[in-house]
Amino acid sequence: MDLILLPITTLHLLAANIAAAGPLFAAWLGHRSRSREAAAGAVGLQLAQLSLGALVVLVATGVAQVFAPGREALFSAAARFPSRDLWIACAEVLFSLVMTLLLLAAWRGSRFRTVLAWSAAVLTASNLLYHFPPLMLVLARLKADSLWTTEREITRAVFRGLMTRGEVVSLTVHFGLASVAVAAVAALWLEARQRAFDTPSDSEQPKRSKIGQAAALVAGGVTAVQFPIGLWVLVSSPTATFNALAGGSPLHALAFASGIVASLLLLQRLAAYVLDGQTKAAANNIAVVTAAVVALMTLTLGAK
Repeated sequence: MDLILLPITTLHLLAANIAAAGPLFAAWLGHRSRSREAAAGAVGLQLAQLSLGALVVLVATGVAQVFAPGREALFSAAARFPSRDLWIACAEVLFSLVMTLLLLAAWRGSRFRTVLAWSAAVLTASNLLYHFPPLMLVLARLKADSLWTTEREITRAVFRGLMTRGEVVSLTVHFGLASVAVAAVAALWLEARQRAFDTPSDSEQPKRSKIGQAAALVAGGVTAVQFPIGLWVLVSSPTATFNALAGGSPLHALAFASGIVASLLLLQRLAAYVLDGQTKAAANNIAVVTAAVVALMTLTLGAK
């Protein structure tokens, strides 16, 4: 991967994570506001708005990558798909946009609309977590290696076969779990930010927040599961990628090792957030470490 593209690709993946799983956490927070914590509704609305913004950023950074160096190989890979399938993919992005807007509509009025929120959240999450990761991964593999499959045209039948290959399945699962972890971190960050706004005088005093604790537990649990999933991704990778991470490419090997260290640091920060109380500074720190993990793993997966 070109280092110049690393910030754009990292932002693209973070936006994809939040756009995919953020609506689920927003619906959960909105539902929680009906019976338990009124503040959860404000955080849920902010997360729904963030998810909408992330979807816009996802599209913008995707377009930016289309015009980045190496676009000829990308165009060649895309040309192997029927044009109808590519238009359907664009329509599905529009569908996710509409569903996210419907999610925001759940906050209109004096009472949160639980059924509308959960329906919109599940539809947009399933759309972005099921179909798009395999499509983008297959496209990326064809861009990197035009001989990855001998089929000249990637029909739906051929695509279904390609999306069941180990490297595609493992990375799809990895992306789905990463989306849950990043969205959970976004939720705890927004909750700490909202709490600091509501009580600015003691915003840096550790406090017990059920929302923050729950989000940190989810993020920590998913991050822990990513270690065996990461091993699955590694052993499923092409030989050239495996060799690069094993030391053939010092840059990518260093990024891989640093990503593991950063992931362990993230687990420590999340555990402290649950056990020691929640502050805005701690939430900011977790958000920064999360972004660093995504950047390092993005560089790692760019090894050839």
